[in-house]
Amino acid sequence: MSLDLMVIAPHPDDLEIGCGGTINKLVKQGKKIVAVDLSRGEMSSRGDLKTRMQESENSKIILGIQDRINLSLPDSKIINSYENQIKIVSVIRKYRPKYLLVPYWQCRHPDHYRSSDLCYEAAFLSGLAKYEDGLEAFRPDKIFYFMLHEEFTPSFVVDISEEYKVKIESIMAYKSQFSKPTNKKDFTYISGDPFLHLIETRNRYYGSLVGKMYGEAFLVKEILEYEDPLSIFDYQGKTLNQPMDPSSF
Repeated sequence: MSLDLMVIAPHPDDLEIGCGGTINKLVKQGKKIVAVDLSRGEMSSRGDLKTRMQESENSKIILGIQDRINLSLPDSKIINSYENQIKIVSVIRKYRPKYLLVPYWQCRHPDHYRSSDLCYEAAFLSGLAKYEDGLEAFRPDKIFYFMLHEEFTPSFVVDISEEYKVKIESIMAYKSQFSKPTNKKDFTYISGDPFLHLIETRNRYYGSLVGKMYGEAFLVKEILEYEDPLSIFDYQGKTLNQPMDPSSF
């Protein structure tokens, strides 16, 4: 199987927060996308495991993702180990994504920054022919990074103005996590309006950088090369400040 993009996130709901709008945009363009959640989010302060898995499936349908896989690594104990790398290698080699989208390597949650390094090293291992697991060696063409808690200066911004409503719908599919708390005991960092306002403010800010209503920011470690430097300013007949389609890399 060959994919346009594989998105890997530490917990169910992380990819919705960081890049839900971009995922939906690419799906509407006909791109083949598979999501991989490393853990089941069983350590969440609110919601049980059954609820979390159902919410994840509901969000998958909202975003239009082709397939969603959960590797069931222990929540809050995700580490960059060889054992965990080979689990990721197995899905990379199975689906053979052209591009890989993973969390930014700096974040307040240890699972997030450890996942970033874990995915990077797994992608490298996946390309080594002498690592044999019964599947053909394969390495994605490029890895790029989505934003969770910590911000960065983006390599590019994707206009998600038309997809923002779907992004919020996909986030709110996780009612156990983002709904308003009924009492102080249920309050968490991500529960209720303050966190949703944070998401909107951030997406409005990055959208404003490219003259759009809403945007999602992404980072690439390498310098990007273009055979036609003028092509970065032309996207479906529009003149832009930044390349908007990650699949153009």
